[in-house]
Amino acid sequence: MSNACMFLLFFSLFHLIILNFVDSKCPENFQCASLGVLEFPLSNYSQPECGFLWVDCNASSPKLYLANEELSSPYDILSKISTNVFSIRNPTLLGYLRYKFCDLPYINFSLPNSPSISFTIFPYITLFSCIKSNDTQKRYFQGFRNYSGCESFDIYYTTTGNLLLPPEGCSAVPVPVYSQYDPNTMDFWDLFTDQYHLEWHLSDDCNECHKRGGQCATENMSTFRCQQGVPAAATLVLFFVILITLNKRNYALNLKGKTQNDKDIEEFLKNHGDRIPRR
Repeated sequence: MSNACMFLLFFSLFHLIILNFVDSKCPENFQCASLGVLEFPLSNYSQPECGFLWVDCNASSPKLYLANEELSSPYDILSKISTNVFSIRNPTLLGYLRYKFCDLPYINFSLPNSPSISFTIFPYITLFSCIKSNDTQKRYFQGFRNYSGCESFDIYYTTTGNLLLPPEGCSAVPVPVYSQYDPNTMDFWDLFTDQYHLEWHLSDDCNECHKRGGQCATENMSTFRCQQGVPAAATLVLFFVILITLNKRNYALNLKGKTQNDKDIEEFLKNHGDRIPRR
């Protein structure tokens, strides 16, 4: 094997060891202030590579960050309801409600799902925002409650159930509401709250991948992939095998070099022995 090949093999193996070291430092669970013991898919904010949801336990009150929303405002964690449910406060939603922004139905306050993890907020109702002056849509939402205080669209909602799909020209988004509310006596904007429950569920594929020591990943925004590393023990064994091979190879080269030198000396003495100074 050439020196270049040996170098590439050694270089690749070194990176495998580093990757295994990174994987092995992810704890099965961690202690987080008043929230107690947390586990995957949660991770400590100081170890973002270990989970999908990052928790800052060192803040004055625990904060929750979504892994793919690094620049968004964190959620305040009010309490831990169960191993996969938090009660949270959404500061972004609070601003929309306080100033009665009509963009509310266009902001998806539920977290984006993936092949690895899905999210649910509750309690909530679905708001349907539709372009104004559309008689077809008005007939479609017959029996729904309506809010027409926005300039360019109407908002429809119901408290008795949610439609599966919005009609053409409408968009739908779940918005958290108070657990106890009366749409007959409450103003439209008073129905909603910035405090609600967030629930998450790992997919079966991701759960099995994590149990095997792999990392859950997504390809092309929709395809699940389990990144499986080389087991640490196997990596170390391979590392020592290569070291032994390198040592043997160097020893053989040195031995070959010495043998050739001996032959050169013998040949020199044979041809020029009479010229060697004698005492």
